[in-house]
Formats: sequence, C-alpha cells, structure tokens
Amino acid sequence: MRRALILLFLLCFAGVGDSLRAQESRPPVEVRALGTWQGRSLREASGLAVSRRHPGILWVHNDSGDGPHVYAVDTTGALRAVFEVAGARAVDWEDIALGRCPANLWVDRACLYLADTGDNDQRRTRVVIYAVPEPDTVPDAAEVPVRTELARPLRLRYPDRSHDAEALAALADGRLELFTKGRTGQVLRFEIGPEAWLGSDFDLGTADTLPILPTILRGRWVTGAAADLDGVHVLLRTYTEVYRLRPGVRWTVAGPPCQIGLIEPQGEAIDELEPGQMVLGSEGGRGRPGGLTLVRCRWD
Repeated sequence: MRRALILLFLLCFAGVGDSLRAQESRPPVEVRALGTWQGRSLREASGLAVSRRHPGILWVHNDSGDGPHVYAVDTTGALRAVFEVAGARAVDWEDIALGRCPANLWVDRACLYLADTGDNDQRRTRVVIYAVPEPDTVPDAAEVPVRTELARPLRLRYPDRSHDAEALAALADGRLELFTKGRTGQVLRFEIGPEAWLGSDFDLGTADTLPILPTILRGRWVTGAAADLDGVHVLLRTYTEVYRLRPGVRWTVAGPPCQIGLIEPQGEAIDELEPGQMVLGSEGGRGRPGGLTLVRCRWD
C-alpha cells in the first residue's frame, strides 16, 4: 500500500506543469544507469555507502522485512558478499553511512552506521543507530552470510514526538546527522555528537528546521543523505531532487537543487562516488527493477 500511494503521488507530480519549479532547480549535467540489483537476497535497497577502503565496493541494505544484513555490491549492482551484522536487529533500516568510528569504541577505524530509524506510522518511542567496523575484506561469498564484528547500538529518543527519519550522514569530525522525511511536517535535522557513544542511550537535542519545503506532489520527501567528499557540504536527496547543504549554526542550501525527476523507480539512497559524481540507489517499482544510477549536477 505504501509503495502504491507513493507511485500515485509521483505520477501526479510528473504531470504537473510548474514553471516555478523549473526556475528553482537545474537538470543534471549527466545521468547514466550503472546496473540493477542482482542476487536473490537484495530486493529493495534503501541505503548505500561507498567504501573508501575497498575500491569499487558499495555497502547497501534492504528496506524493512530483511534481517540485519549488509550487502557488498560492485558499481553494476552485482552482489559480492553478504554480511550479517552481529548484535543488531532490523526493524526498519533506512540508511547507511560510512565514517570514522567512535574513538572510545574503536581506534583509527572506519565504521558503518546503520539507521534503524524508519517509522511510517510515527509510533516508535525509541529508534536505534548501529555502529560496526567496516569489514577488512570482501570475500567472494555471494549469498553465504559472513558475520561482522559485534555492533554497538545507540538508542535514540526524540525531544518531542516520534518521527519518520530515512536519511543519515556521517561528517568528517565524527558527528552524525539524522534527517526526518517531512512526511507530516517540516524537514528536521538532529545532531548526534561523538560523545553520544560514551553510553548506549542518547536524548536528541532540539531539531534544526531545514529550508526545504516537503510536498509529495513534487516528490519532495527526504529519503537519503551523505557527506560530500569536499568535507564542507552534505547531500540530501528526495525522490526527485538532490540538495547540497552547507552546515553551520543554521544549515543553508548551497545553490539550486538538482532536479533528477523520475529517473529511478523509487529513489532512496545516495553517496558521492567521486568528487562531483553521485551514485543513487533505488528500490524497484513501476515495472522496473531497482538499481544504481550515476548523476553529476552543477552546483555553482
């Protein structure tokens, strides 16, 4: 039902002639299909992170309905390995980010951060982010799961009410940024500093309201995030747009959004593959399989 409603709204959006939208956004400089998801296990990827340690490898995970699994795929969508995240549960994983590990847990290592923060009905009293060191090797094990090191959970509590959050970014200074989808209100940003990992529970502070007006008629619900490789910006994607944000006391939009339209069946994931080149991931839909798309946008 959820997917059918999204499809209906996006089809409505596709037929709306909106000259104002055209003035506010720019089309991509390049769009290129890289491949579709392959393998029986990977069905509807909801988040992705580009490995910096293993060239050509992307870390992805399914949406709700899967176990605590992370999949290593190449840039064509071909499955290389399946990892079972030890000590984790999967209620509704929505995004994955790659950043430096909390120093009090692992020294000089990179971690995968898994956001079990999906909450379509906005009823969960607490949500969880798992941290687990990035695997040292990627065996050609295909569908045979390999266990990771023991993950550490961080249970989060919102300051006001439950939220549906589907986007997570790991910044170079160790902060995590969690973004709400905007399904029932404004797009909010919650900050999680490295000190949060000194315990296992963390009360989120007051949210920052982002200058993005959510509206499903434009496909403008936030579904993924990633830190830009320049170390200055954060990329935030909706079903139909990519925004480049500049962090600060108040976060601002840096340049017009990139209008990607309906190039994906149901776009849910983003990371920067190389400077200036983004890789987008999607679930399947509209009679098309999900997969990977390379996109290059002009921000200046």
